[in-house]
Amino acid sequence: MNKLQQVELNILIETINILNKHNLKYYVLGGTLLGCIRHKGFIPWDDDIDIGLLRDDYEKAIKILREELPENYILNYYKDHKGEKNYTSYYMAKVENKEIQVINKTAEENRIMNAWIDIFPIDGLPKNKIKSFFHKFHLLILRAKLRYAQYSKLVTKNTKNKDIFMRFMIFIGKIFRLEKRYDKDKILDKLDKTLKKCKVSDSKDIINFAGAVKSYKFIEIFPKTVYDDLVEYDFENIKVIGPKNYDFILTKQYGKYMELPPLDMRNKHNTEIIEK
Repeated sequence: MNKLQQVELNILIETINILNKHNLKYYVLGGTLLGCIRHKGFIPWDDDIDIGLLRDDYEKAIKILREELPENYILNYYKDHKGEKNYTSYYMAKVENKEIQVINKTAEENRIMNAWIDIFPIDGLPKNKIKSFFHKFHLLILRAKLRYAQYSKLVTKNTKNKDIFMRFMIFIGKIFRLEKRYDKDKILDKLDKTLKKCKVSDSKDIINFAGAVKSYKFIEIFPKTVYDDLVEYDFENIKVIGPKNYDFILTKQYGKYMELPPLDMRNKHNTEIIEK
């Protein structure tokens, strides 16, 4: 592991110790699940850890982590930063080590941030296909508005591996500069309200929306039953929890997930620790 990966692993250990203490079920998601299967840890060129909780447990986790994280850790949640115009807000929560800072070079503006891991809420979807279509369409619109509201801080400057649609959306943001037109706090509140409309208990399919969209396609929508059967996986020198049917999940997200991508397609987050 490199320095940043070690820092993030320590954040993960602190986080899951608290979640386990309170019997809150978490799941490794996305690249973290892929890392467990293909590398038994981090994807070598990646510096990201993603875990998720079903919505009810997610809301409990927000409150508990605020109170029980060690002194050098904080929970970063958008609702705590309303009215801070220069603050970059994400929908998912982040657990951060405030003593370790990194520079993030992915967007137009380089940003100084605390080292972090992401915690995603997993929500329900309408059972009716037509209602589900319009629900997802509404979510996509809110996502686009949120990106435009923080364009220079959130939208990647590298369009090399983006499809035509995403290049067009980035071009629109570059030309029209919509940051002053949209209020990120209002958009985040609408997104929160919209996602909570569909209870997991009433749904057949569930979605990790904050991490579910690749370009304009939903790639993290799965039957709720996928999260019923859980197992332990090796992740570096610790054990983590994830869905047993990893093949179904990773095939949908990454295709031939056991094959390493070409060098120029490896999605580096372009983040590095700032030496003190």
